Amino acid sequence: MRVRPKGRTGWEMAASFEAVLQPIALRGTPILDEVAFFHRPSASLMTADMVFNVRKPATFATKLALGTMGTRARLAQSRFFHFYTRDKAAMRKSLKDVLVLPPAARRHGPRRGIRA
Repeated sequence: MRVRPKGRTGWEMAASFEAVLQPIALRGTPILDEVAFFHRPSASLMTADMVFNVRKPATFATKLALGTMGTRARLAQSRFFHFYTRDKAAMRKSLKDVLVLPPAARRHGPRRGIRA
């Protein structure tokens, strides 16, 4: 798959993947330039640095890193992501784009969901 940044205004993806993956630019964090992907066939939302959900870290280093970021043993955004968010209004608008996705995309684990 080829996903190329198209300046700071959007993302360009190979046409064969557009029917399967929908990129959602998460505005407001220009240093991270974060993008989430909605996988249409499974109604899954894929993120990288936006949220973490590691309930049982396997190593001490992972426990330390997650504790430092404020994301240990729970679904949460890291302190660093908040720190790098420069435009909170743009981030809120981006998150609204995520919240209009089907409810299954916003669920993480059984019987859990993100509420609007």
